Amino acid sequence: MKTDTQLINILPIELLDRVSDLKEQGCRLVQICCSKRGEELELDYSFDQSYQLVDLKMSVLPSDEIDSISAVFPPAFLYENEIESLFGLKVKHKLVDFGGKLYQTAKQTPFAGNDGE
Repeated sequence: MKTDTQLINILPIELLDRVSDLKEQGCRLVQICCSKRGEELELDYSFDQSYQLVDLKMSVLPSDEIDSISAVFPPAFLYENEIESLFGLKVKHKLVDFGGKLYQTAKQTPFAGNDGE
């Protein structure tokens, strides 16, 4: 079985429209990944339909706020709360909001690179 992947770089303002289009096409949410790249955070939203992967990739500053996709894909609220808890990135309009406290960690936002401050 061969899996094809389509990588699409997007701007944060495009996120909800792109995600809504994928939902209409019958795609399912596979994962949302966040990683620190220099001073920016890189977000990768992966979707699947019949073993065809579509990755939406965007870069934001840690001080930015992004929109939640949980209104379109409800399970996304867990990924989004995790990103907020570990990286400190504010995700607006989540279906369920843990207020940055999804995990109990020794340091607040341990992956933000700010020593938890």
